[in-house]
Amino acid sequence: MTTPLRRKLVLAASLVALAVPVLSSCGMATDRPNVIADGGYSLSGDMRVLGSRIVATTDGQGYFIATITLNPTYDAVTDPEQVAQQHALTGIESEQGAGSSINPVTGVNKTVDKDGIANLASPSVGGIPVTGSFKAGDVVPVVLTFATGKKVTVETPVVSDCGYNEGAGQTGSPSPSPTETPTTMPGPYDCYYAPLPTWSD
Repeated sequence: MTTPLRRKLVLAASLVALAVPVLSSCGMATDRPNVIADGGYSLSGDMRVLGSRIVATTDGQGYFIATITLNPTYDAVTDPEQVAQQHALTGIESEQGAGSSINPVTGVNKTVDKDGIANLASPSVGGIPVTGSFKAGDVVPVVLTFATGKKVTVETPVVSDCGYNEGAGQTGSPSPSPTETPTTMPGPYDCYYAPLPTWSD
């Protein structure tokens, strides 16, 4: 084997050896929670909150929606009715000192189903009407209170009542389709997307 060829093989082997630890370290990162969600989320404790949003129909008014689920390690099937009552969402409010906020809402009774899930964006369940000091683009730290006394804080983005979020949380509203074209909405939020210009050679 010629010397130049031997040197190339040694160099290639060295590069592979250096790359192995780097590739191995990537595997370590996958052991950490990685949640890609459209909205705020919390994975701590018995109750988990996913995809929380405030769908604003106008400044300072809208609907709080989220998917509430039991921790998968909790066996919700053993006694569905008891689980539903014990883990019902009873109220929401803002974290004290927050720049954008919602007024406290009490007397809520959003219960999980036999599978331990409550989807507040579903027309059959419905979101929680909220008022306060917020507008589309804000983030509100919403504190959820459950019947167990457990409190969960979720950084919740405020989105306009358009497109995929249109009608979300409003009981009886048809579920929006992600492929629907947003239309003009009455009030300060214009949901109309202007058509792209036609280009010619």
